[in-house]
Amino acid sequence: MINAATITRAMETLLRADATVGGYTIERGEYVNMDMDRVPWVGIYRGDMVYDVQTLGRGANNWKAEFPIKVIVQSATSKGNANDAEDDLEEYIRAVLDAVVLDKTIGGTVAMVTGITIEYSFNETESETVYFQNAEISILTEVRTS
Repeated sequence: MINAATITRAMETLLRADATVGGYTIERGEYVNMDMDRVPWVGIYRGDMVYDVQTLGRGANNWKAEFPIKVIVQSATSKGNANDAEDDLEEYIRAVLDAVVLDKTIGGTVAMVTGITIEYSFNETESETVYFQNAEISILTEVRTS
């Protein structure tokens, strides 16, 4: 069986070791940040493990699966400066992706990165004075245990 926590821990280690991203606030499995003073912020989460049915039942040491690592990247700025938050977010995303591209095995815990998707969102309420811009990066990986 594949241990997803081992993979997300390796992603955390990879990002912390990067010269740029290592200076960001990086958390694994924590609640999404709502503190402007903690950005740039990166959260690391597990996606849904999808096992290859052909590998099931072939013994305890022969597993193959697709596993997306969810990385949420966040920027923030005071209201009235939404453009700055959007521009900053793109820089943070680039830095995270640059780090991943340098080690497509995520510290040897996956066979390879097979795809990347980015979904954007933002948080804002009438009473808040801060724009939070978020990007959820899904880093799709292929994982094997044999």
